[in-house]
Amino acid sequence: MLYDKIDPANILGYIIRAGYAGNITTLRNKIQRVARNNFNFKVNVNWGYKFVYPKDILIVKRSELLKYITTKNPKTKRNENTVKCIDIIRQKYKTVGVLENIYNDFHEIIMGKDTALLENFIVKYESSIVESFISGLKDDIVSVNNAISYKESNGFVEGNNNKFKVRPDRV
Repeated sequence: MLYDKIDPANILGYIIRAGYAGNITTLRNKIQRVARNNFNFKVNVNWGYKFVYPKDILIVKRSELLKYITTKNPKTKRNENTVKCIDIIRQKYKTVGVLENIYNDFHEIIMGKDTALLENFIVKYESSIVESFISGLKDDIVSVNNAISYKESNGFVEGNNNKFKVRPDRV
């Protein structure tokens, strides 16, 4: 298509419409490299494209789904699309319901005072889809047990450390 002098932006659109599901920027860069390396010209085109879903489609972002699952405060406003679609999502993607149950179990343990429940949680989920999380819990079992047993927290210190790390003006 480049050899036939077809506009590179049209090539991009054609490939996308043909079903390309990869990263658009990667595809755009590939077209530019092919033009430069094989036809010895630089592509300077307005690569403007806009992907728009039909109006009757509800979009639920992964981040909103995770926020829905991990939000325990009933006063926190939830994304309307997620609330509308959560039952359909749970039905179609069984893993979402499983992860929601695992999160709820862990949340109850962390917010409670019984460290024996943590041991039961580890046994119950050590061969599940969260086995790497369970492995991390085992590595830090003393710290996690202390977090359950004591009301004191190092959250303030960790929060300040995080603020320091993300400050752009730090030396």
